[in-house]
Amino acid sequence: VTLQLLDDGIYFEADELLQLVIFNPSGGAELGDPVLATLTIEDLPAPTTTTISTATTTSTTGTATLTSSTTTLPYCTAGATASFAHGALNLVAALTEELPSYGLETFACESLEPKLRGQVTLECTPGAVVVDSSCHFWCSGDMQTSIVESGVIINVSAPSDLADGQEVSLECSSLQAGYENTAVVKCDGGNLLVDSSCAPAACSGSALFSLAGAEGLISTSGLDHGSSESRECSAVNGNYSGTLQLLCLYGQLQMDSSG
Repeated sequence: VTLQLLDDGIYFEADELLQLVIFNPSGGAELGDPVLATLTIEDLPAPTTTTISTATTTSTTGTATLTSSTTTLPYCTAGATASFAHGALNLVAALTEELPSYGLETFACESLEPKLRGQVTLECTPGAVVVDSSCHFWCSGDMQTSIVESGVIINVSAPSDLADGQEVSLECSSLQAGYENTAVVKCDGGNLLVDSSCAPAACSGSALFSLAGAEGLISTSGLDHGSSESRECSAVNGNYSGTLQLLCLYGQLQMDSSG
């Protein structure tokens, strides 16, 4: 008995069992042994022909009735894929090994996208691979972004891993010397966002200056970055008259006595 198998075009179709039974001979034919034959039909990319030689009769002049039945043995092959979306990301997960029906394979979400954490579980169901995802966005502590404040580029990174939506406040002085106030760093969709009030620091307090070998302590109640105020030279060296300029640059007091 020769059977022509036609490819149905179904991708990753499971193996099937085909049972052939010869019975009810007529015209003087007699059945031989065996009368039942079983073969496995494997999924192939193109039509193929399979010949069964175990189902026979003892007479070439008689006739016999041929019946068949099929039994599905589903499985999913390595490389079978399933697609799913997470936020704006379109992700594709693939099996790394063959799975039996309703078998499971689990792996880390970050293997699909570095911005994700959690697990992806692929389940083999008859004819399809199904995804169960607990993926969520994450910002790792080694991520970095930058802001520009007063013409200065400031690099910003989270002090530790941040879950999506989590935020932390940082002192601007820890990000850039000579700056003050705070910056709020937030993880949003796997990206770092910065809400910054960083600015060049003002000056306050006292600083020790020298003039012609003499030293004097000059105090200020507060100077903004880039501003200045005049002081008597005698505040530093009693032997000098005239004025000097007290300058504030990035939180540091400086003296200009050139005038």
